Amino acid sequence: MVYLIGEEYQRNYVARKTSLAFIFCFVIYAIAIVLPFFLAFSTDNFWIKASTAYEQPTVNYRNEYLLYAYSDNNVYIGTSIKDVAEIVENPLPNVIMKSLAIDGNNDNLIDSFKQTISFAASETIKSVKLVLFFDYGLRGSVKAQMVGLVSIDVSSPTGISKAFVQGEIQLKQRSAILSG
Repeated sequence: MVYLIGEEYQRNYVARKTSLAFIFCFVIYAIAIVLPFFLAFSTDNFWIKASTAYEQPTVNYRNEYLLYAYSDNNVYIGTSIKDVAEIVENPLPNVIMKSLAIDGNNDNLIDSFKQTISFAASETIKSVKLVLFFDYGLRGSVKAQMVGLVSIDVSSPTGISKAFVQGEIQLKQRSAILSG
């Protein structure tokens, strides 16, 4: 003969709030609930699919230039780069380059530069090509350090005695800069 029991057997165990079992369960539940929120907000890009950041870069003139002065008969080359100056055949004498960094809004980042270059040539100069070298750096969400070039080309059929050029340095990128 088989005995079947039709009622269930149930017993509840209750621990006090000061017991070690209650404290252990409370800590585990707190970690399971609080830790994901802490991780999500402490890591900057946890839920962000794409982000755009704007930053004023640090731009510094490297005191390096390459100057080509063209006359009807000759090409004169002036440079502050020692390796290039050693191999130049027709150097441009008495090149004076002055650079003035201007911080217009007093945020310790250079906003503009005023470059002045003067030289003496024995012939009439018809064209001047100038390349200036700058350090270009980002320090915000993406850390990057680059060398940028500024190229200036001034020509006149009657000769150049003085020229004024104004421009701006911009970082133009084809794709996003990866961070991390």
